[in-house]
Amino acid sequence: MAPMRVHRVHGRQALLNGCIILPILALAMPAQAQTTAPAAAQPAASAPAEPSVVTLLLQQARYWRGRSENDKAQVAISRAQQVAPNDPDVLAAQADLQAASGDLDGARRTQATLARIAPGSKQLGDLSRSLQVRSIDPATLSGIRALGAAGKNDAAAAGYRRVFGGTAPPAEFGTEYYQTLAGTSAGWAEAKAGLARIVAANPNDLQAQLAYGQLLTYREPTRAQGIARLQGLAALSDRSPQVASDAARNWHQALLWLPNDKASVPAYQAWLQTHPDDAAIGQRIKEANLQVPTDVGGTDRGSGFKSLAGNQLDDAGKQFEAALALSPKDADALGGLGLVRAKQNRIDEAHQLLARAIAADPDHAARWQPALTGLAVGEDYAAANSLIAHGRFDEAETKLNALIAGGGDVSGAQSMLAGLQQRRGRSSDAAATYNQILSAHPDNDDALLGLARIQMHGGHQAEARALLARLGGRHARDVAQIENQQANGRVARANDPGDRVDLLRDAVAQTPRDGWMRLRLAQNLLKAGQAQEAQQVMAEMNAMSRPTPSMLQAGILFAGQTNDLQTASRLLAQLPKRSRTPDVNAVAGRVALEGDIAEAQADDSFGHSRLIELAQRPDPTGVRGVQIAQALQRLGDTNGARRALQIAERSGGPPTASQRLAYAGELVTLGDTSGAHRLLLALDNQSAGGRGLTRDQEITRKQLGAGMAVVESDQLNEQGKQADAYDRLAPVLAQSPDAVAPRLALARLYQSDSKPRKALALDLAVLQRDPSDLDARLAAVQAAVDCNDLAQAGTLARDALVIGPQDPRAWLAAAAVHRARGAGQAALADLRQASSLRRQQLGTDSNAMINYVIETDTPTSDNPFRTDPVQQGITASDPSPDDIDGLGTGSGQSARRAPADRMLSSIDSQLASLNDTLSPKLDVDIGLRSRSGSGGLDSLTQATVPITATLPFGGGASHWSATLTPTVLSSGSLDQAATTQDRFGTLALGGSSDSNSQSNAAGVAFQVGFANPWLSADAGTSPLGFRTTNAVGGVEFSPKLTPNLTLRVTGERRAITDSVLSYGGLRDPGTNTVWGGVVRNHGHAQFELANKDAVIYAGGGFASITGTHVASNTEVEAGVGGSVSVWHKGDDQVRVGIDLTYFGYDKNLRYFTLGQGGYFSPQSYVAAVVPVTYSGKSGAWTYTGTGSVGYQNYTEHSSNYYPDDPGLQARLVDSDPIASVYSGRSVSGLAGGASGKVEYQLMPALRLGATASYQRAGDWNEAQALLTARYTFSEKP
Repeated sequence: MAPMRVHRVHGRQALLNGCIILPILALAMPAQAQTTAPAAAQPAASAPAEPSVVTLLLQQARYWRGRSENDKAQVAISRAQQVAPNDPDVLAAQADLQAASGDLDGARRTQATLARIAPGSKQLGDLSRSLQVRSIDPATLSGIRALGAAGKNDAAAAGYRRVFGGTAPPAEFGTEYYQTLAGTSAGWAEAKAGLARIVAANPNDLQAQLAYGQLLTYREPTRAQGIARLQGLAALSDRSPQVASDAARNWHQALLWLPNDKASVPAYQAWLQTHPDDAAIGQRIKEANLQVPTDVGGTDRGSGFKSLAGNQLDDAGKQFEAALALSPKDADALGGLGLVRAKQNRIDEAHQLLARAIAADPDHAARWQPALTGLAVGEDYAAANSLIAHGRFDEAETKLNALIAGGGDVSGAQSMLAGLQQRRGRSSDAAATYNQILSAHPDNDDALLGLARIQMHGGHQAEARALLARLGGRHARDVAQIENQQANGRVARANDPGDRVDLLRDAVAQTPRDGWMRLRLAQNLLKAGQAQEAQQVMAEMNAMSRPTPSMLQAGILFAGQTNDLQTASRLLAQLPKRSRTPDVNAVAGRVALEGDIAEAQADDSFGHSRLIELAQRPDPTGVRGVQIAQALQRLGDTNGARRALQIAERSGGPPTASQRLAYAGELVTLGDTSGAHRLLLALDNQSAGGRGLTRDQEITRKQLGAGMAVVESDQLNEQGKQADAYDRLAPVLAQSPDAVAPRLALARLYQSDSKPRKALALDLAVLQRDPSDLDARLAAVQAAVDCNDLAQAGTLARDALVIGPQDPRAWLAAAAVHRARGAGQAALADLRQASSLRRQQLGTDSNAMINYVIETDTPTSDNPFRTDPVQQGITASDPSPDDIDGLGTGSGQSARRAPADRMLSSIDSQLASLNDTLSPKLDVDIGLRSRSGSGGLDSLTQATVPITATLPFGGGASHWSATLTPTVLSSGSLDQAATTQDRFGTLALGGSSDSNSQSNAAGVAFQVGFANPWLSADAGTSPLGFRTTNAVGGVEFSPKLTPNLTLRVTGERRAITDSVLSYGGLRDPGTNTVWGGVVRNHGHAQFELANKDAVIYAGGGFASITGTHVASNTEVEAGVGGSVSVWHKGDDQVRVGIDLTYFGYDKNLRYFTLGQGGYFSPQSYVAAVVPVTYSGKSGAWTYTGTGSVGYQNYTEHSSNYYPDDPGLQARLVDSDPIASVYSGRSVSGLAGGASGKVEYQLMPALRLGATASYQRAGDWNEAQALLTARYTFSEKP
């Protein structure tokens, strides 16, 4: 083979003037080459249909894309969208152009549309890979290209595969990848096929055509095709000078690789037609024409001896016979053919031929006499073979040693002896024997192969490869088997999953029809989350003609593993019954049962009942019951699935160990760990009674024991019982600290316990051992987000998309990062892609087996989640039915109805939540508030109808809002008693209020607001239409100082709404003066420390209070408190807290004479209140109830009737000194209240709610009621 020289081309060559290059290339090829070139157009029975308008427009867009004229490409795509807006090819082209123009967000949105319209389509897969590759770090890509430029093609090809996520290369990288692959030890065939596909799909891609032609010249069988292609490309200098120049250079090089004989002269002359001055090629023509044959039959005879030396006896026989046809008395040809017949055990013919050789050339009889003599020992060889066949190894070895001692050419006996020694486990003796053969016959094929096998088995790969290289391409099948032996050894020693996959890919490329190697690769790809490539690997084999039984067996087993029973059925029809192994028969049974299940499901009226009936048949392996239970589970009938397992368990006598293990595993997936415990307990008792399990059953039993511990730990964790969850998990961790699933479960405990850094450390430790573990990677992304380490989270998510672009977990990781960064639309597209991929998986994937082997029976008291020393000795090794959903009954009837798929339910929940966050909303509420007090004074009835429109932006992280609030106030009628009249306005100085109009107010408040996670602001007015109106608003900063610590700083100006006077103002009937409308100018700072279970806070502030014709006032405040979750189960929890409050005003202005403010303003107020809150969710309902009780003490100083008008106060003092001052007081007593809130999601876009509350504080009590309605203007998630 000619030396490999790879010239890489990065990017794509533009189409020039829209010309079609293919016909030119076809004309440049010889007729035979045209029939075999993949890019050549094949004749059709009829004229091809004309391309559609959309196809033509997309071709036009690709043309402009190739010229980097993206604006013109966009015009073509836009026209295509007008014709076929939902065409997958059009959408894919639009997204590709958006990405190429730098609009990755736009490309992601188009990708989401494509995922919704054509989930699972080829266009979506290609687009996903393309977008994935566009996110590759340029430095990484440059490093890979540098490896290729340095000649390290194997490392470069592995690098490309890694960044492509193990899938086919995107179009823009296809040419350079296959050029690199062609330079690897076993990649030429795959590279040839890949480039053939590229040029067939796009004949006008000149760079791909150049690369394909160049690659074809590297091998002798395809060199003529390659030269013809390069010749055609070299003629395109007027359209692409660079391609033409490169083609001419490679064409010239390929000519130098041709054998310099007359057969090559036409190719040389074709070159000289365009390069007449090339003296070197002219000289080769002269030398070729000067060669004259001097030995008739010599070529065939020489080939015959070469084949004979390689033990290729059939070829050697034909070549010697061809030489004898030209020269019947050719002594050497006669002798050579005699040796061939001797090796073929055709002894009589061998005698005759060797005798004729001696007679034809007596002077050289010595050449053939030893062989003739050697035929006499042929019977000894046959005897030795017979002894070996009958297992009489000692006698056979004695016979062979005797033959070797007789002298002469004993390499055959030595080879038989070495094989026998290796068979008996004496590899060192066999190696020594093979070396003896090679010392006398360096090219002996049997010895080279035998010794290579020994070296490969001993781990000496370099020595083995050196021996195989000496075969010069002979015995390809045997060499492939030895290479597979090497590949299996390398795979077994590889610790990194990515390395294992790369090694298996190389092995499959070398032996594409090795079904078991393909199955191993596909299974490793599944484990790495690359399900699409795994399916492709097996689909390629399943489509091959003349499949072997092992290929069919491997395909059937993979189809069974992935629940692709349709493919399994097709392959079973091709497999002879004699080749059906027990594992294959198990898949066949599943295929037959799936047909029964499909027939039962087609019965709309009695489908469920018929499925239950199917479970009544004997099921010794447990597979049947599990398959029926899974069918019911897919229909959402979880209880029916449990019932089917119960019926299957009782059918056919006592359940077997296989049944118990299978049913227990399925019950764990259904959330019924109690039923699984019951089945396994009986199995353990059976094993203790002496009826042991097989090794595989023991492994499965341990897996299930650990699996239940993890499931129960997760259930307790979801209930907020991290300490109990850890107790359940601790034995697993103690017995196998490196087991993956328990470590990830522990990380989830830390995550739920608001310790994301510890969770992240555990997740990263798992990833360090297995970077392809997408469960660990998704958990690490969420932990990094919670640590506010978005850079690391982004890196982890990008790597997830590289590792598993077709795995929903990778897209969930991307969604988590986008959401944390405020890119809500991108997160929504990620979640939609995850949903689409998960739904595809549920159509093909079976439940994965838990991948750890642990037993769980040892409790621990060293629990980092248990803070109460008294509780340290309590474990959750035997949880009660109240602790874990589904425990307590062997039948599992109390188990919670499990969702059809937890991952899909989570994705759908996130989609709904994010869609709600990103959607505009309209809230319309009706509120009523009633406050106790004296009519016309501090009594208050308020009605409001707030109407709020909310518009999210910035990916949902921020939003604008506008609120309009019609408000009506009433304080009732002012009592006509003199003592009451004197407490209003200036009536104490004379006059009276003869109208109740003073007690009412009506108006409309306006407000606009902005909010994001750390800043909120609003501005507006108190109700316009009140007697006094004020500008109000506020700003609040709430930065997170640490993941658990928040500083909240508020500056605001708010109306005080204690009374009609403080909120809307009143008019004094005596002076016609309007007073009131009090506002509080308030600043406040507070620290809040929170984790999942507890919140504590401490803060304080200062306020300046002003109003119209109201005495100014100041206030100081301080507060400290917190709450803790004391019970948590599912979505329900109970929290208990304590709030300690202090505030004090400079003046007591609670009254209603002119200058007073009508708001509660004691000089000191201290209260301690204990609130208890219950909250929960059930289906479409959410609810919260709070009750609080406490103790309060407040002190009010005396206050002048007219604190803002000394003149009026003096007049009152002159007329009645005693009644001119409100007296002070100090009051102590109970405080508290109750409130409740309930909401109902009537439909996806409409939520209704109601709130009611009662509060007792100061010397007043207040009741409120609120009806709410929220409409969300959202797309379908």
